[in-house]
Amino acid sequence: MKILALELSTACGSLAWLESQVEVARKWPNDRKNSAPFFENLQNVRRRFGAPDTIVVGLGPGSYSGTRIAISAVIGLRLCC
Repeated sequence: MKILALELSTACGSLAWLESQVEVARKWPNDRKNSAPFFENLQNVRRRFGAPDTIVVGLGPGSYSGTRIAISAVIGLRLCC
């Protein structure tokens, strides 16, 4: 099973891709005013691995804005893929 995990509710954003093991794990400073690093990392992982079977989103506690961005990105991924 291919799993994509996203966490944007904290000051440190993260993204991980897991299959039989962790294939990719990325962290970056999560400036809630600029989501470009999140979308760049997400795009790179999708290009490398394709569509996930399951997507997991961290819900906090933390930034409500970050959580909304992550959930919106997941909805977009599911609509197009």
